[in-house]
Amino acid sequence: MADPLPRFVSLEVAKVELGLPPGPDPDPDNPNTDEILGRLLDYCTKKFQDKAGWPIFSGNQIHRIDGGFRTDLWPAATPITAVNSLTDWGVPILPADGSSSGYEFDADRVWLVSGTFSEGKQNVALNYVGGYAADAIPGDIVEVNIEQMRYMWLRRMNIAQASQSLAGQSVPWERVPLIPRFLECAEAYSNKAWMG
Repeated sequence: MADPLPRFVSLEVAKVELGLPPGPDPDPDNPNTDEILGRLLDYCTKKFQDKAGWPIFSGNQIHRIDGGFRTDLWPAATPITAVNSLTDWGVPILPADGSSSGYEFDADRVWLVSGTFSEGKQNVALNYVGGYAADAIPGDIVEVNIEQMRYMWLRRMNIAQASQSLAGQSVPWERVPLIPRFLECAEAYSNKAWMG
């Protein structure tokens, strides 16, 4: 069964990591195992990307930024695999073809071969493909997502519960926190989440 959304950790890998048997709903005492585990994996993937500040998975990205006489653009979603278009005040800038004008790019940045972008607010538009392919997600991202998922799985009885009524009183539950290593890893990737 294919995962419905891109995740850093597949359902089958998560089951192996948790010591659950393969196949659908392996726990006879809890027939919703796959659904719960899938939600945890989705949550971890989304939280990591939110904390990092950019979509980790490869996809089309469109950014508008201030020109400011700069020559380089450092997009948030890397590695860059293609530049679809680059404009300055709506005027297309073409890829460099060995001449003294145009742009070039590598995995981390896009730059002008000569000249600078015009001064202005949101005048430079970059449409590119950036981020990691699903089968090329860095190992540290996968590892901390497995750790976070395992931590949450072991505390799953109270995962979505904010409080419980006991003898007419509402007793708050502590929300399951993000583990420090998960936050540190997301922070390390968030350093890339700027353009300019």
